[in-house]
Amino acid sequence: MRARQIKILAMLILVMSLLTWGRTPVYADGVDLTIAPVSGSPGSTVTVDGTITNNGLDTVYLNSESFTVASGSFVNGDITDFFLNAPLSLAPDTNSGLIALFTFEIEPGTSGGSYSGNFLDIVGGGPSDFTDVLTSSGYSVTVFSSTVPEPSALVLLSTGLLGLLLLRRDNLKALASSR
Repeated sequence: MRARQIKILAMLILVMSLLTWGRTPVYADGVDLTIAPVSGSPGSTVTVDGTITNNGLDTVYLNSESFTVASGSFVNGDITDFFLNAPLSLAPDTNSGLIALFTFEIEPGTSGGSYSGNFLDIVGGGPSDFTDVLTSSGYSVTVFSSTVPEPSALVLLSTGLLGLLLLRRDNLKALASSR
């Protein structure tokens, strides 16, 4: 009989493991994340700002964050801003205020437009568990078209300005000699 109980217990553990495998736990309290509009130009570093709000009844502890970006044009992500700016915990009915959450770079040559499919998770939990996803939010990144002139256009503009300056100098000399 004892062997049969062990087999049933092992089977239950296996079934529970399979049912929960790959799932990310979500903390029961209402934590909201609001992300400010995100935009930048190709070649620039962009800071993503947001507000974390605890609408729940218990204090929540903010442990970390993780983010994904949908485009390969966004590189060198850095979450240092979260650790410098986010409070260690949020009491019920409080928020972090608008804080810098993370940064990334927009690759030079990235086409202008709106890039969606990006997500940010805030990770934390209760006093003894810091691994739950407290909240998750999607956001879009607006990339402005690059307006950097081509080198040949700069050479042409510089040559034209130099020609105008020389012409003006010659005109001033002619005026001075006619007097």
